[in-house]
Amino acid sequence: MEQKEQLTPTQILNSLHGFIGSEQFYRIYPNVIITEGVKFLCDQANCFWLIDCIYSYQTIKKVAVETFQVIDLTVDLANHTGLIVVTDGNEVELMRQELEFTDFPLSQIRLYYTDSTVLLPREY
Repeated sequence: MEQKEQLTPTQILNSLHGFIGSEQFYRIYPNVIITEGVKFLCDQANCFWLIDCIYSYQTIKKVAVETFQVIDLTVDLANHTGLIVVTDGNEVELMRQELEFTDFPLSQIRLYYTDSTVLLPREY
């Protein structure tokens, strides 16, 4: 099987700007769907673990009751640590998780979760 060349962080960011709306969706779990843009991000940044995190947060009642969630991942690229913060879209923090290690290649990313779908802000 031929392996695709991984893009640089700059190339990933530039490519993410091209995802507007979504015509194809991918079911990851019975109750979680990702868009084309999020699938591209997961493939290029090897971050399907981030979808696992978002899915696991739905077991927390104060998170699960929110129909619209904003997930911000911030990464300290030098130390390979990170922080995931979930808000209700109005800056009310619902939860946070510190990552002792991450190889996520971007310094930050924002995702939305609504109607069981994880999407890029430009795909909303």
